[in-house]
Amino acid sequence: MKEIEKLIENCIEQTEQSHKTIKLQSEWSSLKHFIKSLNQSIHELNIKREIRSWMESALIGIDSLSWMIFNFYEKRQQHLPFENLLVDIDQQVALLFQEVERCYERMMTGKIEDDDLVRKHVLIQARWESLRLEIDELKMELKEDRWLVVFGQVSDQVEAMMNALENADSYSWDTKYRHYTPSIDKMLAMLGNGIAARVSKDSVTLARHEALIRRWDKLRATMDFHHRSISPAGSEPLMATTSWRGSPVDRGILRYSPSLRSSPIERSVSESRGREERKLQKRTSKSQLGSSPIERSVSDSRRYEQEETKIQKRASRSQLRSPTVMTMRRAATPSFIPRPKTPHTEIPARPHSSMTRKSTSLYTK
Repeated sequence: MKEIEKLIENCIEQTEQSHKTIKLQSEWSSLKHFIKSLNQSIHELNIKREIRSWMESALIGIDSLSWMIFNFYEKRQQHLPFENLLVDIDQQVALLFQEVERCYERMMTGKIEDDDLVRKHVLIQARWESLRLEIDELKMELKEDRWLVVFGQVSDQVEAMMNALENADSYSWDTKYRHYTPSIDKMLAMLGNGIAARVSKDSVTLARHEALIRRWDKLRATMDFHHRSISPAGSEPLMATTSWRGSPVDRGILRYSPSLRSSPIERSVSESRGREERKLQKRTSKSQLGSSPIERSVSDSRRYEQEETKIQKRASRSQLRSPTVMTMRRAATPSFIPRPKTPHTEIPARPHSSMTRKSTSLYTK
């Protein structure tokens, strides 16, 4: 019996110890879960506190940047230097963009369920969007200001070149005409492209550009008329309208010996016309030395028109007095087909230049 009692007591003690062990294990596991949940809550609180500090810093940066933009507009209105302020704005925008992007990524990836943080995040997004629109408007205004400065400089250069062309003397006008004309065309085209590419249209800029175009068109027409009146190419209408005279040799022959390309009646008319033109040039040479090309073009055009009508009347009278057979021109033949031999009365005078004599001798052979 005693042995049985001892065995029962041992069993009771073992069961009590096992219950104690199980109880300790359960209490330890619950303590571990509590510690884990506590650590997790502490970590979440730290994350929320960090995000809240980021959001507060972002809001402060947005307010600071808004104040800097307002200060920029104030300095711009008062015509004060603002280059350093623009550099500070650029640096502040870069830093603020990083902070806003960091808050956005943390709120989207962390799945934080805090009403206060969500409201702050929505506020930051709204204020950042409005600030971004202000920055875009500021960039556009700065771009427009730079464009207006460039437009003013180019317009002043165009006006200066136009004034130089209008006030040029007879010695420097030809050089200025050759160099200034393509430059003015390029500058006006560049200004037109810039105005077409602008988003906002300035009435003052448009009016000045149109005035420059009108002035240049009027000046260009006058200069072209004057340039044609003094250009050697204007006295060779036959070479300009004849298509088969394309060889340089033929052009040289016809240029240095114009008597080969006409009949005797036409040569006499052209000689008389040349004498009249030389007389007109001698009469107008003295008056042309003291005036500008623009002023001479108006008076020269009138004189040339009067003398041209006189020469045409004389030519028509001489053609009416001549027989019909003599007034008929020979058919034009290409340079590689020799012309028929002319009578003794139609042999042209011997040219003065040695180069012209060689070319005419080759042509007659």
